[in-house]
Amino acid sequence: MKSLTVAPFFKEGEGLFENLPVDEKKEILSTWLDTKQAAKILSITDTALRLMAHRNQIPAYYLGSRLRFKLRDCQVLLHKKEK
Repeated sequence: MKSLTVAPFFKEGEGLFENLPVDEKKEILSTWLDTKQAAKILSITDTALRLMAHRNQIPAYYLGSRLRFKLRDCQVLLHKKEK
């Protein structure tokens, strides 16, 4: 269930962290989230998030035996839901 491609989310001058320096944006957006944290951000249940990951609707990564999500991927999904 590894995914290596991530769609760009932030464009210059927009987004939640627009006033931060580029390096800080990259650090924040590369933060790893566990299933519970990612589900909370997306306002869905843990089970729904696992199903979405299984269906490749959101990139998911295994760090050891633990399923993890990137904050950036969650933000991209939220951005798509808004449209």
